[in-house]
Amino acid sequence: MAAAPKKDDDKIMFILAYIIPVLSGLFVYFAYGDKDKRLKFHGIQSIIYGIAVIIVYYVLVAIFAVTLGLFFFFWGWVLSLFWLLAWLFGLYIGYEAMLGHDVNIPAISDIAKNAA
Repeated sequence: MAAAPKKDDDKIMFILAYIIPVLSGLFVYFAYGDKDKRLKFHGIQSIIYGIAVIIVYYVLVAIFAVTLGLFFFFWGWVLSLFWLLAWLFGLYIGYEAMLGHDVNIPAISDIAKNAA
């Protein structure tokens, strides 16, 4: 992809795209997608990443609920840790993009490249 945007104000938009992946990704996509190809890519990638995290979360909930039954309550911390790690990884992607490096998320980045 191209180098980072020239304006310092636009650089923060890369991190903003991953703060709340789906919502902030939509904001970055619509607000900056026409002006900057990389911001458009990261807006799309953030949306897809957020949807993927939500799907994986509910699959884990279903697996824990079926296999663990009443012990599901005790495994709630695992799901909370999953959310925290997914959010931190999203912030890492945004930080690296702000520095001009694009992090490749398997399957998700490919879809985002084709959509952008």
